[in-house]
Amino acid sequence: MKFFSMLLALASLAGCASGRQVAKYSDHWEELGRNAPPPEAGHRLIGVVEVPASSPRATHTAQITSGYRTAPAMNQTGWPAATSPEWRRANGNIGVHTASKASPAVDASGVYVGGDSSQFHAYEHDGRERWRFSVAGASRGIHATAALDEEFLYFGAYNGNLYKLRKGDGAPSWILNLGHAIGASPLLSGRFLYVGVELAQPANGFLVKIDRATGQEFWRTELLGEQLHSSPVLDPVQGHLLFGANNGQLFSVDEKTGRIRWRFSANGPIKGSPLVLGDSVFFTSWDGNVYALNTRDGSLRWQTNVGRSQSSPARIPGSEILLLGIEGAVIGLKEGTGELAWKRLAPGYKAISSGAPVILGKQGAAWIGCETRGICLFSSSGEVLARLKLEGTLTGIPVPWNNTLYFSEDAPGSLVRWNLNEPVPR
Repeated sequence: MKFFSMLLALASLAGCASGRQVAKYSDHWEELGRNAPPPEAGHRLIGVVEVPASSPRATHTAQITSGYRTAPAMNQTGWPAATSPEWRRANGNIGVHTASKASPAVDASGVYVGGDSSQFHAYEHDGRERWRFSVAGASRGIHATAALDEEFLYFGAYNGNLYKLRKGDGAPSWILNLGHAIGASPLLSGRFLYVGVELAQPANGFLVKIDRATGQEFWRTELLGEQLHSSPVLDPVQGHLLFGANNGQLFSVDEKTGRIRWRFSANGPIKGSPLVLGDSVFFTSWDGNVYALNTRDGSLRWQTNVGRSQSSPARIPGSEILLLGIEGAVIGLKEGTGELAWKRLAPGYKAISSGAPVILGKQGAAWIGCETRGICLFSSSGEVLARLKLEGTLTGIPVPWNNTLYFSEDAPGSLVRWNLNEPVPR
């Protein structure tokens, strides 16, 4: 413990002006600094590395493999094969704070998830832990879902840092301090990351554009008046980014310059991410409304009062039904008018989970949290096609991958893999 205290003192003296200090142990990494967790007992320290705040000579342009709510609907050819999952593993959630927690980021290389204990885990698909990384000074841990490319992963934490780690062994490439907290998930598109950054005392925030290879900052928006919990989406047709803030503003920001094109005012915080379909953008607000706007100028197309929600709308494939959760129910709305198509009561449901669309045989469907401790697969008509019982609550998004379903429960809970290999009923 004395040796670890010496490491912290060295990190403090260094001030990490040119980077951050990270300790490498035999099976995990620990960021050093104020409020860093104590070292885990029984693990051999290999050394301490200085992680740069940028990598000017980096040029990698690896293919993007996973992003928060950016993947197309998966083909699901199987059905839940059992009443219990294949495996459960630690996800780092211990019940800090009540906000939405990180969802798993999944690709062919593995499963990656952070938790509110400040632990970030990498797992093989068979459930073996590959590595873990502890962030320092994050009072509420990690709530952001990681973005993945073929080589690296990217996530923010409640210490204001943005991390780039190597997927194979967890080695940090760069660590950027951007503000007081990062709760929203980064958007990875082409060369760039787009990240919502929070400031405190007084509460404020901005969006920043980062080169994913080098960590170089290209622009940051003006201060937006409140913190950002809504992850941005890119509308490639209009060339702008759309996201909400806790002051009830939905912003359109030019992708090339970072300048605000337009803003729309709701009457309550916008916590969920918007959904862009064609020239319309859909989002929920704590004011109880679902909104549809014209992406060109932010003019209102329709609004429907359904009850408080921070669920991000999802379109069920092959239909014009928007699926979302509200307090005490899961609903389907008609995309063109906002008219309620159906409503399924879900006692105790907190309207935090968002939907994951899948293509199931010849019909579309979507997985979403449907009760306090349950996930349901809904058809476009509102029929519950399957239901899974959980040990914890779901506040993120279920992630379909290769005829399995991954999800991360809030405390008490786990990272869960559920097989979907039973033939789909005809």
